[in-house]
Amino acid sequence: MKNRFATVLALLMALVLVVGAVPATAAAKKASIITEKLYSYSGDYLIELKNWTYDEEIISVTSSNSKVLKVPDKQYRWVKVRAAGKAKITIKYKLDDVTYTTSATFTVVKYPSPIKSLRVDGRAVSLQGNDKVSYDYWPDVDEAKVKVTINLIPASGWTISRIKAYQYNAYEDSDVHYTLTVKNNRRFTVKRDYEAVVTYVLKNKKGDYFNYTITVCRPGE
Repeated sequence: MKNRFATVLALLMALVLVVGAVPATAAAKKASIITEKLYSYSGDYLIELKNWTYDEEIISVTSSNSKVLKVPDKQYRWVKVRAAGKAKITIKYKLDDVTYTTSATFTVVKYPSPIKSLRVDGRAVSLQGNDKVSYDYWPDVDEAKVKVTINLIPASGWTISRIKAYQYNAYEDSDVHYTLTVKNNRRFTVKRDYEAVVTYVLKNKKGDYFNYTITVCRPGE
């Protein structure tokens, strides 16, 4: 009986030593690039990563086709979206003294120019660069609730299919979203300390869809 106990104890001690010898990086999940469809000449784009902890040290960011996606600085995940085409982005990084590489291919399509004009509280949006796909609006009033009017006029052949909107507490950076009713060229109210995210879903005669997002920013963001 004593011999059997001693054998079991020895096996348990060996298991503890083996588990203790496994490096911390073994538990870490390798980061992977999240891809999405991009539109030509739509400004700067931040490469999003799954399982990214921000403890990583970026060694290099490279693009297989700088005419499609250009990397201005190899130490950062920002790229400039240029002509339509495909480009493979490769990110080499270090975590806990271990070097990893992750890559993914992005497709950049020609910008369809779905919007004729856009005004937020009477201010014209240029629809150039980053404003081609989204717009951040900072109201003049920061401390009180604000009333906002968005007037988006689709380009010929496009219509507003629907408008999706929500608001959340920007100071608390809350994950709780509250539904917000927004109608085009109609005033809507954003609560004090809240940020609103309004997405216009546009559709053309071919059945193609295009999403355009306007964010009503607040100081707590």
